[in-house]
Amino acid sequence: MKKVLFILYLLASCVAGAQTKPAKPPPKQASGSDINKMIEDEMKKMGLTEKEKEQMRQGMKMAQTMQEKGVPAGSGDETLISLPKKQTALIAKIPALNSHDQYLSYIQLLLSDCRKTIPAKTVSDVNQLIAKYNGDINALINIGPVFLIQKDPVSAVYAMLCVTAANPDQPLARNNLAVILHQTGFAHNAIPILQYMAKEKEDARVLNNLGQSWLTLGDTAKAASFFRRTLRIDPDHPDANCGIGLILSESGKVSEATPHIIRSLKNGYSPTADALRQKHKIKIKFSDVRQQVPEYFNPQKYKPITAAKKPSEVLPALDEWAQLDAMTQFWVRKKYALIHQDEKTMKEKFKGTDKEAQKAMEVMQRGRGHVFKTPLSRKAAMMMELVWEEKGDLVGPTGMKHLA
Repeated sequence: MKKVLFILYLLASCVAGAQTKPAKPPPKQASGSDINKMIEDEMKKMGLTEKEKEQMRQGMKMAQTMQEKGVPAGSGDETLISLPKKQTALIAKIPALNSHDQYLSYIQLLLSDCRKTIPAKTVSDVNQLIAKYNGDINALINIGPVFLIQKDPVSAVYAMLCVTAANPDQPLARNNLAVILHQTGFAHNAIPILQYMAKEKEDARVLNNLGQSWLTLGDTAKAASFFRRTLRIDPDHPDANCGIGLILSESGKVSEATPHIIRSLKNGYSPTADALRQKHKIKIKFSDVRQQVPEYFNPQKYKPITAAKKPSEVLPALDEWAQLDAMTQFWVRKKYALIHQDEKTMKEKFKGTDKEAQKAMEVMQRGRGHVFKTPLSRKAAMMMELVWEEKGDLVGPTGMKHLA
């Protein structure tokens, strides 16, 4: 089953590539029969059984069906990369809050303006919700983010302004308000709040949010400055690394941006960082983005047991061999238990898919992170692509020469 799924993975990639029209077509394109012959030859080289070959052929038919229906088999949406144009007029109007009184007045001003421009029903609904959770600061702080997730930006902004006005010195309330203002198109309103917070304390989260807000307004110099301040506190901050990587790479400093892009992908995931990697053809290995896990068997840490050279060394050597063998058997059993569980899970997922081509393709695509396009699933897809690239380098023509 695993061999067949691997070829189906390649087939899905080929289908996706076939849908993209090249700028300059090659002199001769492979026909469908040529491609089928290539796949048959590859199956023969891999030593697949007749049953596995038949599964592979069924997979080819499913992929063709999906292509005819227009269901994408590729890696998902592309992210457009560009630096925002500098919004000089908006930037000139950003006030500086130099005292606590100025900060309080600013929040009240934003709240007053908000009430004048949003529907009365929204005001009433949000006020009722705030009254319901009055006294529970954790619930109140989360009302705005929940509205934002529900794609109700008006309610999100109004809710966080109300909560912050009632709790002006609550750090998370202020930060959530600033983030929501930024996310809903009011970066210029978020900056005064964040700058006031940054004066109180050098916090990586606040400094990064300032960098993101300035970047949105197109002031790359100020954005880069805040991203660098963030990285001095937290060198692995994924968003700050992505931000500075974007600014540097789009300014022509790709080599300087590369370490930041790699760190961003290692410690988090951003479609922007991944798009920068692809756009500038930045070579990343799986080991560059692999996180250390607490339980991991590394055979390179173990050396062969030294052979006994005299009778007195025989029993100690046998004891060391027994210990190493017991540990090896433990990891072998664990490996096969996981393989068995994976096969069982995959078998359950594929139940009934022989009659539903679309469902089968979705199951295979889910493993690549292309059905649920969440950050973690897209990162998983990227990491799997890096694994296959390294495997290709190892077992390909060049790799085989090194092994010979």
